[in-house]
Amino acid sequence: MLTTDQINDLHRLYWSERWPIRKIERHLRMSWRTIKKYLDTPAQTTAQRQRDSKLDAFKTTIAEWLEKDPTASAAVIEQRLRPLGYSGGHSILRAYVHTIRQRLLEWLGGLPFVDRERIGFYGLSYGGKTAMRVPPLLDGYALSICSADFNEWVWKTTSVDAKYSYLITGEYDMLEFNFANVVNYSDLANLMAPRPFMVERGHDDGVAPDEWVAFEYAKVRRFYTKMGISDRTEIEFFDGPHTIHATGTFAFLRRQLRFPR
Repeated sequence: MLTTDQINDLHRLYWSERWPIRKIERHLRMSWRTIKKYLDTPAQTTAQRQRDSKLDAFKTTIAEWLEKDPTASAAVIEQRLRPLGYSGGHSILRAYVHTIRQRLLEWLGGLPFVDRERIGFYGLSYGGKTAMRVPPLLDGYALSICSADFNEWVWKTTSVDAKYSYLITGEYDMLEFNFANVVNYSDLANLMAPRPFMVERGHDDGVAPDEWVAFEYAKVRRFYTKMGISDRTEIEFFDGPHTIHATGTFAFLRRQLRFPR
């Protein structure tokens, strides 16, 4: 039986170097029948040793945190892991958190009392951030509602003169690497299409002025309209603070998820 290296040499000589079989016979000292046999099978790949990931030692901790707070973002989890000794990269952590969320969604959809076709996400504040970052990337969510968070996110994270900016306020975990160069909230919302998406906004909510929120949502409304699905998105302004209003959003849920009254 030939070794992996011998099989790969055989394929290289015949297919890449274009050696005739007779020349390969002499060079490798094997019969033409053996050569023909191994040429009819794929080239072999060398088994590689499984390398331990820098994330492996922290996977149990991450799972426990997400169980207690499913809305925790990868950025927040990373900041909590660093003091514990995590020295890996952000990309591998974000991909792992995304995978856990997908598995959780599959588990939820498998419960006997859950209709997997009508799973929606309704998040307030930090949950609103999750509503913008998770459902658009997971097909298992039928709709998403962002409450008390929808924003012109680039202004929110870069303005040096607006009182709403995270450059001025005390939050330390809101800046996401290269976010402003890649997407804004309207782009994330558009990724939900053709699934329904809604924004819930209180006039007295201090996360941003109404004008910022309306400006960014107008891009979502235009996109859904151009897609011919304008009935699948809306925004509700209400006279109130940073809270769930549970009026227009509940009607939206009933209508879009075809929930019986």
